[in-house]
Amino acid sequence: MKLLGHFFLAASVAFLLASCSSTQTALWDTIQLGFTTPDDVTLSLEKVQAAPADLIYIRVDDQPRATMVLAFYEHDQHKWLSSDGALLTMAHGRIVRSLGFRNDLTYLGNTAEDPIRQGPAAVESGEWLRVTDWQYRQQSGYVMRSTFHEEQGAELEVLGQRFQTRLVREAVQVEKTAATFENLFWFEQSTGVLLQSRQQMAPHSPVLHITWLSEAARLLAADMDDLALSMDLL
Repeated sequence: MKLLGHFFLAASVAFLLASCSSTQTALWDTIQLGFTTPDDVTLSLEKVQAAPADLIYIRVDDQPRATMVLAFYEHDQHKWLSSDGALLTMAHGRIVRSLGFRNDLTYLGNTAEDPIRQGPAAVESGEWLRVTDWQYRQQSGYVMRSTFHEEQGAELEVLGQRFQTRLVREAVQVEKTAATFENLFWFEQSTGVLLQSRQQMAPHSPVLHITWLSEAARLLAADMDDLALSMDLL
């Protein structure tokens, strides 16, 4: 699996870089940030804004924090790559497939009904059922049932700035088993933009802590534009 991950990464990066030669060096430097290091990777707002592709922080369990880069957006899904061969495919912030992690998620069904797609306003719409396949012991056809609950007033710090968020808790039960786990999603309070999540793909999967750096940078830039406009109107 790891060899396949490295092959997929190399092929994907080669394709991506070939499509825009003027950003080759900058994009490769961005991907290099994903290498495993003994310390957390920390990026400045200016570094994120200058990056030629979107960036996320990712922490796997208690390991050092790294970055992943957005390599592709297709079929309403974002595909994130790290330089050590990991791939995450997400739909509206939900992990729908992975490669290079312990107990990879190989299939997730019924994603169109996922309340997370609609943001925090949809979390009280009832349960969400889906069928999943996992790489661990080649387990397939498991049904997972989720219920959601929103908490108000959670504060989040990203890129040195504080955001007021709406925290959504997702309680997950694997049907016909005793396995349960919890996912967390933090949405910016006024816009509904997803800024951070803590997700597991299956009961035996690592906990993935994800922060959407480029989304946060865009929100901060919009705030500065609004401030500049209000000053011009005075």
